[in-house]
Amino acid sequence: MLWNGVFFLALLSLLRWAFHKAFAPAGEAFTWRVFRMGFRYDARVVCIFLLLVLLVGLFSFFRPFEKR
Repeated sequence: MLWNGVFFLALLSLLRWAFHKAFAPAGEAFTWRVFRMGFRYDARVVCIFLLLVLLVGLFSFFRPFEKR
């Protein structure tokens, strides 16, 4: 779960940077303050997603590899 969270957080950060490079107006500088704010939002989204995956995984109905 931890590595999935790290992967998704890195992916969202990379996409945020690429979106800025593609659609930023000419001459607008990249600021770390804004990137940090987006990173915090992405971290919150990833944590909620992983919490839902963890909660769903607690039910034995959703574990197909443990059934006979």
